[in-house]
Amino acid sequence: VKENSRLLAQNAILKARMYQYETASKENETLRELLSSSGKIESDFTHAEIIAESNSLLKKIVIINKGQNDEVYDGQAVIDAHGVLGHVVTANKYTSSVLLITDKDSYVPVQNTDGERAIAVGSGDGDALELLDATATTKFKVGDKLYTSGLALRYLPGYPVGTITTISH
Repeated sequence: VKENSRLLAQNAILKARMYQYETASKENETLRELLSSSGKIESDFTHAEIIAESNSLLKKIVIINKGQNDEVYDGQAVIDAHGVLGHVVTANKYTSSVLLITDKDSYVPVQNTDGERAIAVGSGDGDALELLDATATTKFKVGDKLYTSGLALRYLPGYPVGTITTISH
């Protein structure tokens, strides 16, 4: 059981790094062509577990079992094996509160694989997100996968955020 738990944690960390490296590799290739330079994006990952969920209808928050003693800080991005989960809103000594991206006060700059950009906002209702700043000329389509764009500097670019299921203007 202990070994299984360790391997699950390691798998989550490796998946998160894979998303980051795939995007960084694409960006590095473009940047090398434009700037004739190379760079390296690095991030530290800490494995955490959700230990509680908020019962509030107003805020979508979970509590994780890592805090300031584990170098967790306010504003830090939180991802899981599937993509962006949210960001730390309060880091205490041993635990932290994480605002989920589905909360109505959560905003994540996103883009699709074609580079079309928008801002994903939590609907506050279930697990749905809505896109803001997507104009009528934006070429999003049902089935597009959305990734962090890195524009707000909270989330590194390339982490999965969601998939477009419906479009309405």
